[in-house]
Amino acid sequence: MEDLGLLNLPGVLAGRVEELLAWLKGKSRVVVLMSGGLDSGVLAYLCSLVLPGSTYGVTVKTAYTVDDCVVEASRMASLFNIFHRVLEIDGLDQQVSDNPCERCYFCKKLILQRVKCFAKDLGVETILDGSNLDDLKGFRPGRRALEEEGVLSPFILFGIGKKDLRIIASYAGLYFHDKPSESCLLTRFPYNTRVTLSDLKRVAEAERLVKNILNIRLVRVRDYGWFCRLELDLNDFPLLLDGGKVSTLVEGLKKLGYKYVTLDLEGYRSGSMDV
Repeated sequence: MEDLGLLNLPGVLAGRVEELLAWLKGKSRVVVLMSGGLDSGVLAYLCSLVLPGSTYGVTVKTAYTVDDCVVEASRMASLFNIFHRVLEIDGLDQQVSDNPCERCYFCKKLILQRVKCFAKDLGVETILDGSNLDDLKGFRPGRRALEEEGVLSPFILFGIGKKDLRIIASYAGLYFHDKPSESCLLTRFPYNTRVTLSDLKRVAEAERLVKNILNIRLVRVRDYGWFCRLELDLNDFPLLLDGGKVSTLVEGLKKLGYKYVTLDLEGYRSGSMDV
């Protein structure tokens, strides 16, 4: 292992990480798609260990991107001494903003066009993303775009899942080892609902409001136009016993234009809008 913290990884996982690092050493230079999340953060970290000075990070900011994710990606890149570039795609692509079931495929295609131009300018052929083994279980149309564009997913190649990534990050002492999952803002809206820039701005402000009032890290505001459905971690439900905070929360969300504010009693779960 290149990092002392990784020396103590559990046996099977240690072996997989060793194989992954050896595989990375066989690359001359790589571009890592950095979303600001746990998965791509761990990948960027591992690349920086074996390819110092030859790892490049890129984050594509769209109208659907959570602003905090861009900030986090830049922070991680700085921590790992990785050259990092933020590429912006202005406006809304109709195929994506119509929010069809395949929206992730269309969006990923647009993003990868920009990333491949960036990599080509650098003279880098290998583009990596942080998809992990668990991403093969759910509905992930974006995976098809990655495969079509030749983007490699090392964690899938070496059988590493989300729990493994949290263990790796924890053993390596990375500050984001317990970071909640994040996703594109379009996941807050029902499929086949036309989404505008103002819709995206409102739902982003709504989530920021809930996080600030309740002092929590994880929330999804599912937007149905005239009402919203809040998904919180079940462990955060007791915070709603504070009547003052709840009143402030509801008042703030109504000011944003929601007529009714509802709580999903099942709590947060990834892909709830896929049902």
